[in-house]
Amino acid sequence: MRKTFLTLTLAIFLPLFSACSTTQTITIGFVGGLTGTGSELAQSGMYGALLAVDQINDEGGVLGKKLVLSIKDDKNDPQRALEMDQEFLREGTSIIVGHMISGVAETALTYLNDKHALLISPTIAADQWTGIDDHFLRLIPSNRTQADLI
Repeated sequence: MRKTFLTLTLAIFLPLFSACSTTQTITIGFVGGLTGTGSELAQSGMYGALLAVDQINDEGGVLGKKLVLSIKDDKNDPQRALEMDQEFLREGTSIIVGHMISGVAETALTYLNDKHALLISPTIAADQWTGIDDHFLRLIPSNRTQADLI
């Protein structure tokens, strides 16, 4: 299900981000707290992203292009999260998967929205990012929606 969602999302948004690109690969950034306290969440997310990229590439890629995953460690630090996103954009990567903790991502989300970069998060659930016209896609319901369902 998540692989299908990622493929569809990329197929829809990719032309917007790489219309002039003639390269045969698409680089997607992955960023999360890969070291330190709570690193298990980001490590699981990273391995899931690597698996999805392998499966999508095995099926021909997206729009005939192979995906490449560039991985960065935000160390669960909000300032470092922003720095890693800025680095991705300097490198030409404008599609990012990650920031696994809502509090870590707050400054980064504002920055990415201002730069019109796409952030897809499997775990950010903070209610403040609900119902906003932005460049953020979450793969889980917001905290409020989860609480209502419980």
